[in-house]
Amino acid sequence: LRLMQIRSRFRRIEYKSLDMRHVVVCGYVDLDALEIFVDELFHSDHGNLAINAVVMQDHDPSGEMEEYLQKNKLSMTYLAGDVFEDIDLDRASMTRAEACTVLTNKNSKNSLQEDFKNILTALAIKKFVYVQN
Repeated sequence: LRLMQIRSRFRRIEYKSLDMRHVVVCGYVDLDALEIFVDELFHSDHGNLAINAVVMQDHDPSGEMEEYLQKNKLSMTYLAGDVFEDIDLDRASMTRAEACTVLTNKNSKNSLQEDFKNILTALAIKKFVYVQN
């Protein structure tokens, strides 16, 4: 019980919707990038898509991010977790996801390092899904 009080609720949440399709969003997810992504994902041009977005970051959301998520709580779930940990990918139901989008930091001072990190992220996710299926 004490451990659960210490750990963030975002580290305990699991995405469990069996009847709703979802996509996982990870990588460099700041509020601006997430707003752009979500506007496109849920745009009316795509029709009435019944889909959720699961955001996974290695930290708890900022106050602004949490406020944004609260406004979109019916279609979005935030998970604090590590994409290199199988238990966290399982919490995001990665094997059932329609897609996984790895966002990048467009303003990174070291684009080579950013690309390297994103490639490793994509490979870790691909390996997890391949092994699980």
